[in-house]
Amino acid sequence: MEFDSVDYSPSLLKKISWAGGNCNSYQQAEAVLAKIGDIFISYRQIARITDKIGQELLSVRDHLQLVDQTVIPKKPPAAVVSVDGGRVQTRAEDALPGVHNPKWKEDKIAHLQIMEADSHTVDPHPEVPTVFIDKDSVRTLVTGLAGHAKATEKEKVNNTVSLPPQPHTHKKDTILLKSCVASMLEAEGFASLVRNEAERLNLNAAPKKLFISDGGSGNWLVYEKFFSHWIALLDFVHLVEHLFAVAHATVKSQEQAWLFYVTLITHAWKGEVEPILNFLSQKQAEIGLPPKQASDNDPRLILRRAIHYINENASRMDYPRVRKLGLPVSSCRVESLIKQVNHRVKASDKFWTDKKVEAVLQIRAAELSTTNRWDTYWDKRMLFLSEANRVFLRNAA
Repeated sequence: MEFDSVDYSPSLLKKISWAGGNCNSYQQAEAVLAKIGDIFISYRQIARITDKIGQELLSVRDHLQLVDQTVIPKKPPAAVVSVDGGRVQTRAEDALPGVHNPKWKEDKIAHLQIMEADSHTVDPHPEVPTVFIDKDSVRTLVTGLAGHAKATEKEKVNNTVSLPPQPHTHKKDTILLKSCVASMLEAEGFASLVRNEAERLNLNAAPKKLFISDGGSGNWLVYEKFFSHWIALLDFVHLVEHLFAVAHATVKSQEQAWLFYVTLITHAWKGEVEPILNFLSQKQAEIGLPPKQASDNDPRLILRRAIHYINENASRMDYPRVRKLGLPVSSCRVESLIKQVNHRVKASDKFWTDKKVEAVLQIRAAELSTTNRWDTYWDKRMLFLSEANRVFLRNAA
């Protein structure tokens, strides 16, 4: 089936734009459409159609209901929101052919979920799981996190880093519904998108509400603006990384450093912040404060930063409370979601304009959600577009 016109049927547009937004590249989408769907269309035309549909999704994103209400519980048993960021390469808009003014930018990702969560009268897991106090397991975990951070910082996208599987500290979560929000917007604009999606999913009606993230300040801006009435929790796995690093930076003996780490992480698992700060403060008194020009690997600076990190997140470390509520203590699901988004938009040879990557992110996010966002849009596409146009005209008046 050959095409020489842009006047495709809605069903074809749906297939073409899905492939363009979810395959690894437009060239791969061309091959997939030809081999599986007998649809022969150039990758450049796929790119144009994908951008068009992505822009349509953008035009209705902030104003219309793209959630299939039949899949949303009237009273969700528990709601969890996690946010974090990936990295994409961008280039100048409206420039000559080629890559001009390349730079790395953050694409912000949110994972919203409705889940089952059994409550407990006592902490169901009062003892630190073996995975956090086994030397080999912890080193594997920390090495994976450090490698991920290093690759992100230096943007070595050819050096693919896989984080080790995140530990389950309770029975496997029963996820009833999940939604992905992805955007290149700045922090405040992204926070509004996450708030809007939480409202569509009726998450505030849940009796248990958890916002979990690593210590990134941009992530917690989302919490402070719209989720401050939810339980806040620092991702436990990232805390492991910080405590392991400070123990091994400040104690010369490897064996003693390990024992120091185990002491710290045991207090952390129990939600005991004060003993951790006391131990770290004592260590700071022993080795002194860092000089102004201290290098990043100076033990005194590593210790100072760890103390700041714990102080900043002290109110977000009540892990026993969260476990008793049957909720997760790790933000591994948003970490996994970022990988799935990056599969489409991040590579050493991919350079996007802001407008085009934002469009693709909408298609990818729809596919990674279980709210029937993609099918709902196509079922009501003409209605959505006419309503979006009315909103645009009303705002422009």
